[in-house]
Amino acid sequence: PPPTAQFAGTWRGLDGSYVVIRQNGTIIAAESFVNVFGVATRASWGQGTVTGRQAFVDFMDAYGNSGRSEVTLSDDGQSIAGVARYNNGIQQNLFASRTT
Repeated sequence: PPPTAQFAGTWRGLDGSYVVIRQNGTIIAAESFVNVFGVATRASWGQGTVTGRQAFVDFMDAYGNSGRSEVTLSDDGQSIAGVARYNNGIQQNLFASRTT
């Protein structure tokens, strides 16, 4: 099998939001935060698994909407990109750069 990529760390999106990912082997937990009036506020959270350079995270947001994110780690390990697919049909493109 391919080596397990290291997703752990803090990743910042283009809009200033960020996600904190904790990884234990192939299991990950993720929490995303947005800046609300200067206060970091948790916007969604979830857990999932890593296969090679891909992660699959089942999440729920602050409004109770759920879905699955599919994210790929770049070759150099410094960025992640993918898509969040909500169960209600909405899709959101994801991109973030490693900060730690």
